[in-house]
Amino acid sequence: MGFPFQRIAIPLSEGFPTAPIQPSLPCYANCFMLYCRYISYMQDSGTGAIPKDGWPARFSQDQWGEIVMIGPMHHSSRTVSDIERSIAFYRDTLGFEVVEDISSDEEGIQYASTTPESKLRIVMLQAGGAVVELIQFLKQEGKPYDNPPALNDVGSSHIAFEPEDMDAAYEDLVAKGVQFATPPQVTWRGPGRYWRAAIFYDPDGFDLALFKMYEGEPAEAVSG
Repeated sequence: MGFPFQRIAIPLSEGFPTAPIQPSLPCYANCFMLYCRYISYMQDSGTGAIPKDGWPARFSQDQWGEIVMIGPMHHSSRTVSDIERSIAFYRDTLGFEVVEDISSDEEGIQYASTTPESKLRIVMLQAGGAVVELIQFLKQEGKPYDNPPALNDVGSSHIAFEPEDMDAAYEDLVAKGVQFATPPQVTWRGPGRYWRAAIFYDPDGFDLALFKMYEGEPAEAVSG
């Protein structure tokens, strides 16, 4: 099947509805809602583009109405090389519970992942309120993760977990053979509060972290 994607340009031209801005919302939320209304217009009109005579009248500032937020975050996702190995790590080492385990070669998932003729296995694991999605491409496998970005590289990301006891969690994971970059460190301090964190790695080398906020002053004289 084909993938008829197009680059969308929203013009900053006369008639562009720059107001009303909701001061209680961050800039990206206002921009996102404008984009959603643009997509809604394309779907309703079937044109796939903004008319040459400018933005449609129904997007005037008097007709914006109440902004509806996108909703809570559902999950974070990682594409892995060996999903059974990753399931064992997240379930048996970190204590997650498998809540979904499916395989799909639906045309829709091929379209969404921009990989024609692919087949994916998708496993969702949950711990507390966090859901991590693991994906392995059983067909149309991509490039290996053999040159991971450094933490200061654009695009670098991590998933952080907040244990009740940072040091006990660190010692437990080290005893289980988990590789850490450093022991827990004081990563920020301010008046009457501070943060501690420790970076560690999953079987593919993806960055994970233990992270916790504290009140008071750190016991460490220096970060460590």
